[in-house]
Amino acid sequence: MNKIGLWIILSGWLLSLSALAQEVGWINQFDGQTENYLLKRENKTVPVDLLKLLEVGDQISVTDKQHSIELNLQGGNQTVKVTYENSPFLIEANHQVPAELSELWKWTTKRFDEWHQLLIQKEELKKKQLEQEAKTRGEGSAKSPTMSLLANEKPDVTLQSAYLVAGKRPLYLQWHGGTPPYRVTIKKRLDELLTLTTEQTMITTEAITFDANSPYRVEIIDAKNNAFKGGFRAVNPESLPTHPEALPTNKLPEVVYQTLQAIWLTAQKEGNEEESKWIFEAYQQIAALANQYLPAQLLQQALAQGARLNTRGIRG
Repeated sequence: MNKIGLWIILSGWLLSLSALAQEVGWINQFDGQTENYLLKRENKTVPVDLLKLLEVGDQISVTDKQHSIELNLQGGNQTVKVTYENSPFLIEANHQVPAELSELWKWTTKRFDEWHQLLIQKEELKKKQLEQEAKTRGEGSAKSPTMSLLANEKPDVTLQSAYLVAGKRPLYLQWHGGTPPYRVTIKKRLDELLTLTTEQTMITTEAITFDANSPYRVEIIDAKNNAFKGGFRAVNPESLPTHPEALPTNKLPEVVYQTLQAIWLTAQKEGNEEESKWIFEAYQQIAALANQYLPAQLLQQALAQGARLNTRGIRG
């Protein structure tokens, strides 16, 4: 290798180390609006956002007494609550990511990037959906229920392209379109396990026992008899993809790790699959966290809208 090539590699490595040395953590969640907070970086005001990375020297302030903001520092190993009383809070060198967590930090920030990608894509898909619904209304025809989490089965084909980990668990379902009320039926082959009627397009069922290696169907029929029928297969827990390398994920807050793990799961594909079979399972995992963690709630909406990561194979 010539000296120029070696210099380029070393420069990139040193820049990577320098960036890591400045990074400390992220904005985990907050209970107000973005205008209730102020983030200063090098004497400039920086937009406040969920899962935004923080650096040494940043100053975070809460501008009123009613709200607070939660920061995860030291790569997620330390949680700090900033209020009006302890503002401005200064990010110092002792808040940096410890060297032993550098690989975990790379994995974590990659998931943050993917989270932002999914949310941007969700907004684009939502805009297209609203435009299509407006067009449909103008033509005087009703749109059938649609669930992006499951493939809509054709009458002569049974699709089981989605996986769900077997066990006794509630089922989280979300769809759009159609005319309420909706009749929702869960079937194992020809056996009806559950039937309910709802006005909502997002539901949580009672706990159902899903047997490994068994096919299941979800049927949604609206007030005008328009129908959606989708299938999935329950699989053994051992079938879940695992990370290619061990990471000290116990250093992250549990709800954060579970959210990032669900993001990672949505990208796991086999061969030339166009879409991961694990998106339905990832949605189930994230929906269970939605009431306690805002990034999980936003991810839930993105997956339900049809946002997907464009990746291939097992990803780190």
